[in-house]
Amino acid sequence: MARPPKIQSVDEVRRWYEEGYTYKEMSEMHLKKYNIEVHPTSFSSLRRRQGWDGRLLKDHPLIPWKVKEEHQKNYLLNQLRREAKRRMGVQSSQSHSLESIKAWADSLREHQAVVDYRPDTEEGFFLVYARPGIDNDLIREPDA
Repeated sequence: MARPPKIQSVDEVRRWYEEGYTYKEMSEMHLKKYNIEVHPTSFSSLRRRQGWDGRLLKDHPLIPWKVKEEHQKNYLLNQLRREAKRRMGVQSSQSHSLESIKAWADSLREHQAVVDYRPDTEEGFFLVYARPGIDNDLIREPDA
């Protein structure tokens, strides 16, 4: 006979995942809420079994920075991730539609704004004016 699953609510874990919580944070929240210890790798396994999109985009031109852990949940970073996935043709199962991500990117272009990352600040990510002839996409091109 199969033992009951430790993870109490797949829907809740899905929401946590889409909100950007790390597997470690999910493990801690699950323990606090249900008093059931679940190892962080169990959440990773659940994501793969459920077919949810991965969050990491390695070596994508829209995210050229090494982002500090404390900035990983930043709204602007998440928008860049969604736009990167849209450009790669990855269907997002998140509540953010492809149209809304495209509208966000179009709004930046319309306002001649780009996303800049400043790792030594509390906020991390900022909208700044694009430098003509240098910042030709959605980000402030990092210095060489």
